[in-house]
Amino acid sequence: MTLKRAGLYIKILCAAAFLLLLGAFFTGELFFNGASITLVIIAGVLHSRYMRCPHCGGTLTRLQGGCCPHCGKTVEED
Repeated sequence: MTLKRAGLYIKILCAAAFLLLLGAFFTGELFFNGASITLVIIAGVLHSRYMRCPHCGGTLTRLQGGCCPHCGKTVEED
């Protein structure tokens, strides 16, 4: 999985979790809380597994100019 695709999946999972939390707020159903927590956990697992520098293996929290903050090498997002 590419960095770009992993980032897209993480954003989609977090947006869906937010919508489920809104559903929990307005309906009071506990199912929505559990489902949103599950989605956030899945997004965290995806982030920890795939959002890594291919050169040094450091976690990519944010790219500054397309470079890894740990080793400084260019990270391709294709």
